[in-house]
Amino acid sequence: MNDGVLASGQSSDCPGSAPPGEPGDVYGGKRCRNCQSVLSPDEIALHRKLHNRAADSFLCIACNAQYFGVATQLLEEKIRQFKEMGCTLFQ
Repeated sequence: MNDGVLASGQSSDCPGSAPPGEPGDVYGGKRCRNCQSVLSPDEIALHRKLHNRAADSFLCIACNAQYFGVATQLLEEKIRQFKEMGCTLFQ
């Protein structure tokens, strides 16, 4: 038993770590550079599609919507369209 301590020495219940099974645990803990929310693979792909394919910091869908001055629903629709088009950034 590891008593809540990760290999890095960081406590697994510290505020900056995602609980096991959460998206941050699976996808490397990427977080929005504005609001610090844990990002999904679609949010990372959308950021790369709209901003820069080589980006290493990202905005969540809500912060991207605010940045572009559009509704989050429009960006969700764009994700669907990009997937249907076969964009390789989206899984």
